[in-house]
Amino acid sequence: MNRLVKQVDSIAMLILAAGASNRMDGIKQLLPWKNTTLLGNAIEMGIQSKATDVYVVLGANYKKIKKEIENQKVNSIYHKNWKEGMGSSIAYGVILLNAGTFKT
Repeated sequence: MNRLVKQVDSIAMLILAAGASNRMDGIKQLLPWKNTTLLGNAIEMGIQSKATDVYVVLGANYKKIKKEIENQKVNSIYHKNWKEGMGSSIAYGVILLNAGTFKT
């Protein structure tokens, strides 16, 4: 095995769902899609993937969205500084995953 390649035991997936959907009439993450919602579809795809754990980074509309996904097999992360943009949501999720902690 190449010394630069490290075998990993787990793979985490971050789904970004923190935005406010300002250009939409409703909460984009909860818009109907197929037999679920846009976010529900992303969660289903994440669960079906090879990811060991699926995390959803939430921000705007946190309480409403969390209530809709609470029965899913995902961990939710609340990013209070979600207004700083997508990059900050990615960084926040990665920092929490690397630290081995996250806020539900």
